[in-house]
Amino acid sequence: MLFSLRSNNKHHSATQIIYRRDVTVTCSNVITREQASRISNQAREIGVPVGVMFDNDTEGENGARASIPLLAEFGPVQYTWSPLMFDGEFKNRQPESMTFSDLKTILNI
Repeated sequence: MLFSLRSNNKHHSATQIIYRRDVTVTCSNVITREQASRISNQAREIGVPVGVMFDNDTEGENGARASIPLLAEFGPVQYTWSPLMFDGEFKNRQPESMTFSDLKTILNI
C-alpha cells in the first residue's frame, strides 16, 4: 500500500510510505518531527522498522543523515538505499522513478 503524509509546512515535501511485511519505508528529502512520530507509530502498530529511502542524491543523503536520528528517537530505523548500494545502480534516482521491479530489488520482495 502506498500513501502520502503531507506536512503543513510548505518547505517540506510530501512523505511517501510504502508498506510491506517487514519494513515501512519513508521517501522524501526531509521529514518533520511530527511526521517521524506518525511514521514510527504506524510502523510500530504493524511490528516493523521504518526504512529511509530518500532521494538518492546529495540532498537526499543529507536529509537521511538528519532524519535517521530523529526517527530513531521513536523506534527502529534502517537505511534502505544509498548511492553506493546495489553497485551504484540507483545513484541519483528518486523513489518516484522506481519501477515495481526496482522496488522488488531494493526491498528484497
